Amino acid sequence: MKVFLTAVICGILLLGSMASAGSIWGYVYDDEVEVDGATVFLKELPDGEPRLTTTNIDGYYVFPNCWEGNYGMEAWKGQKNDLQWPIYHSGGAGGKQVDFHLTYDPK
Repeated sequence: MKVFLTAVICGILLLGSMASAGSIWGYVYDDEVEVDGATVFLKELPDGEPRLTTTNIDGYYVFPNCWEGNYGMEAWKGQKNDLQWPIYHSGGAGGKQVDFHLTYDPK
């Protein structure tokens, strides 16, 4: 019984060490120009907690600590937006780049 429990614990530790979070990052563009101050939305599908961030002066954004899975994403500024749904992120140190190209949306 001790051998079995030891094997189970070692298996759990091994699997746990293999899984890691990575970042989802990228740029927001409007007519090939980086957009400062755009809002980027991220939600792990189907029912993860929504997260928001804002692009910097270079149009760059990053969401750290994203685990493997499917995500829905949207970027917008004013009446321009771009939707990326779903995005698969494999986790890990390399992260995933997702760029947005804003278009007019007359909501």
